[in-house]
Amino acid sequence: MRQYRVVSRVAGLILATATAVTTVAHPTASAQEAADYEAAGQALVSLSSMSAGSDYQPGDPYSPPADGGQTPPKKEKRFRYHNSSDWRFLERGDFVTPGSKLHTDTGSCSAGFFVTANGRAYMIWAGHCADVGEQVYWRNPEGTEVLLGETVWSKNDDTDDLALVDITHTRAPIRPNIQLVDDRFGGVVNLRQEGLHTDDLLICRLGYRTGISCGDFDGVYQNSRKFTSYAPADHGDSGGPVFILKGTTWYPVGVVSGGWDSEPDIGSAAEIAQLVKAWNLVFYTG
Repeated sequence: MRQYRVVSRVAGLILATATAVTTVAHPTASAQEAADYEAAGQALVSLSSMSAGSDYQPGDPYSPPADGGQTPPKKEKRFRYHNSSDWRFLERGDFVTPGSKLHTDTGSCSAGFFVTANGRAYMIWAGHCADVGEQVYWRNPEGTEVLLGETVWSKNDDTDDLALVDITHTRAPIRPNIQLVDDRFGGVVNLRQEGLHTDDLLICRLGYRTGISCGDFDGVYQNSRKFTSYAPADHGDSGGPVFILKGTTWYPVGVVSGGWDSEPDIGSAAEIAQLVKAWNLVFYTG
């Protein structure tokens, strides 16, 4: 059986200058929105263009078989990619971007996705990276700590590993989009949407500790909003963005959550589609 490990508190990646706005209440999910989040929900975007024409259905890599037998067989491993040298700026760069190294009083994680809601700016993060009320900091190249924001919502249990950090009034320079050449935002993807062909999905993730890694989609948990892929991470990459990459277009799907020492080529991530829908979060698209 897999021994699950959390990929420690470490964050990091892209830029969009945050501006001061009129103070408003933090987004609060209505009863219906909360119900939508707790349920599977509907797909947020159409990915017909990403269909590989395959009937592959993801298995359940997180729960042991009901009969206590062997772990369900996995599909053949194919594409792998890893590059850390070109992403060293994530550890101490001139700006904050998805994957950048961030700090709390108790540890470090990689920055997640940057979004807005109700006139405020937020970062989607891993729940194990910070509890509600914890402040999050970024260190500039000179080593000076700059307050990025405060954690206003966090959930870390068997179902979720997600958090929201309010960064509305930060003075840190932020680039909100994935730092890929000629990259384009394609919309959030719900990996459980009906009709989505997953066999040829290329999953990538970013973090300050190990840079970028990409590989095949593996499967979703049946009883929680988490999934696995052959895009492994290491301690410090937690909270970093996980996305589908097709050509030069990226589709957000989750944030880095953890992995297994016994299977170092597989990584776990927390899905964000239902969080985005329930809290009306809007991504930067510029």
